Parts: sequence; C-alpha cells; structure tokens
Amino acid sequence: MALSAHFGIIWLVFEPESRCLGTPLPALLLFLGIVLALFQLLFAVGAPAQDLMGNGIDWIQTAILEPVLAALNSPPFLRDLLVDGVWLGVGTVATFLPIIFLFYLVLAVVEDSGYLPRAAFLMDGFMRWIGLDGRAFVLQVIGFGCNVPSILGTRVIRDRGMRLLSMLVIPFALCQARLTVFLFMAAVFFPKPWWAPGLVVFGFYVLSFVAVVITGLLFKRAYPSHEAFVLELPPYRTLSLSTILRRGWTQTLNFLVTTRTFIVLGAAAIWLLTNLPLGAVQGSGASIADGIGRLFQPLLAPIGMNPALTVSLFFGVIAKEILLGAMAVIYKTSETDLAGVIDSLITPLQSLSFMNFVLLYTPCLGTVAAQLQELKSRTFALLSLSWSLLLAWLMALVVFQGGRLLGFGL
Repeated sequence: MALSAHFGIIWLVFEPESRCLGTPLPALLLFLGIVLALFQLLFAVGAPAQDLMGNGIDWIQTAILEPVLAALNSPPFLRDLLVDGVWLGVGTVATFLPIIFLFYLVLAVVEDSGYLPRAAFLMDGFMRWIGLDGRAFVLQVIGFGCNVPSILGTRVIRDRGMRLLSMLVIPFALCQARLTVFLFMAAVFFPKPWWAPGLVVFGFYVLSFVAVVITGLLFKRAYPSHEAFVLELPPYRTLSLSTILRRGWTQTLNFLVTTRTFIVLGAAAIWLLTNLPLGAVQGSGASIADGIGRLFQPLLAPIGMNPALTVSLFFGVIAKEILLGAMAVIYKTSETDLAGVIDSLITPLQSLSFMNFVLLYTPCLGTVAAQLQELKSRTFALLSLSWSLLLAWLMALVVFQGGRLLGFGL
C-alpha cells in the first residue's frame, strides 16, 4: 500500500497483492450502527407522514375522483379500472413518498459529508476477500437509492473481471423500491416492540451483503482481477441543509418521473388480469391472474407463496415499485386498509419468505437494461437474472421450510 497527499487530499493506493488488509471491527460496527439508526429513523418519522399521505389519497378518491367519474356517467368497467386499478396502485406507491424523501436525505448526508470514501477504505480488505475492492462497496451503498446508477458507476473500474463481478452483485443492494416493501411488511407483521420493524429491515440489509459474499466467493475465480485500488480521501465537509434538501427533493422527483409509466401501466395491467375475462373474480380460479398463479404455484408453493403473492412477484420483475400497488389492486383495497387485509391472509413466516425473495430475485428491467447497455452482453444479463432467481429461491426455501421445521407460522 502506498500513501501520498496533495492539497489536503489523501490518496491511498492498494496493490492487488495486499489482500491481507483487514477491516477494523469498531469501524465496521459503527457503520452498521449508522445503518440501523437510519432504518429506525425511517419508521419513527416516516410512518406518521405515510399515514397522513394515505389519508389524503383516500380523501381525494372519495371527495373528487369518484364524484367526477359519476358525474361523467363513466361506464362501470372504466370506473373500476381507473379507481380500483390505476388509482389504488398509484396511490399505494405514492404513500411511500415521505419515506423515500427521508431516505434520500440521509443518503445525501452520507455522501456529502465525506464519509463514503472512508467507508470504502474501511471495507476494502473485506471486499478483496470476495474478489472486489472498496469501490464495489461504494457502488453497493449508492445502490441503496437505485441499482441503475450503480451499474453505470462501474465505469470507474477498468479491470473487466472486477467490473463484471461488481455488476453481478450490485442488484442485491437493498434499493429504495425494495425498501418500501420491507418497511410496509415489517410494520404489519412485526409491529412490537417499537424497535422490531427497524431491526427486521436491518436484517435484510445484512442479508443483502450475505448474498454479495456468496456471489463473490462463487464467481471471483470466473472473473479474476489484478487492478490496484486508488482511493481519494477528501476532507470531511460541513453539510449544507439547503443542498441536502434540494438533493432529496430532486431524487424523489426523479423517482416519480422514472417510475410513473411502470406504475400506472402495471397497476392497470394487474387489474385487467384479475378481472378478465369479464365477470371473473380474483380467487375464483377463472381470471387470467389465477391462471398465472396456478402456473407458477408448483415452483413457488415450497417457499410459501400463494397465488396472489405470485402475481405481484410476476409484475415486480418490471419494477419493484409495483409490488405494493399490485397487492392493493389484487386484494381490492387501499393502502390504509391493505395492512389489515394481508395480515389476515399471510402468516409472518410467509412474509419473511416473501421479503427474502423480493430482496434477491430478478433485477428490475431498468437494471437489466443498464447491464446490457454497459456490456452489450446478453449472456451476462441472462446469467445475472438466472443466478439471482436461483439464489432467491434457495434462500427463501431455507427461511420458509426451516421456519416450519422449527414450528413457526403454522
């Protein structure tokens, strides 16, 4: 390892053979403590704001949307599509905007303070053990916001082997789209004591790194690297509240802009699948959605997925933001009532298996498109899809069947 300093900036150069560099335990525990505090903060501050947003969306539906459609004499089919399909799906996702905004605020604090490069330095020794380096850890953290910019960020890695391996592990980062699902499910099934929901979400954050470790150890020989790691450690910077608020607002707007089409079309498609052929009722076995559920049931039943969860997972391949909207449409309920509905239909063990599968299974279409754009390799994109599906199924199987053997969820 070589060290030099210019203009108050520290440069660290890690040679490939310096793989014995360790990660200081106190620093690692501090980082994990920061992440745990983040999730507890999201529940403490974000949950009340989410409830207010949900009540506001319900009021708009009953006071504005439904009366306007009635005044226009809209056909029942169109009315149900717009209200029970598009509005329920979009409204459910919209209730998480306060949490998403808060999440981006905290992420902006981590990035702007100068802590992130230091985290890369601290984690470099551990990451080299699995065939990566500190840059890959930074990309994982950036992936908490969205996996797509993390995939694009692999351009800073010149070594092709390390770049491919980084692209293989980045989709396991717990992005904000998955985070909304976990925050909702954890609050429904593990509400007490007060610290339990945050701890459950933190557990899945740790699980995402377990998936990275497993993937790195299995594939590092297939994608070896020999590139030295050059790291810039800028000085700690004083935070600007206006800058952080502006970044959080901009990122939240970007979330809305980039996902609005997926969410609207996804919600409409899910409603059509659950109501076609005309007159079909979800759960009766006659709808297209029921057919999809039956088709995948032999594969997903061993990990605890019922037909409704199966259909929502099917649309989650497009974008994970659709998952909760899909549940609201499938169960024909608003976000404020969705918690009580799924609590009566899904066991806590099923919810853990579902969250496990959502964390690891196929990257969203945007991430796959980014992989194709960066590598121009359909073979690698197919490998990424296949491996994530296999790992998700195996780990969900361990969770569900292991829980049943221990007597949970029966």
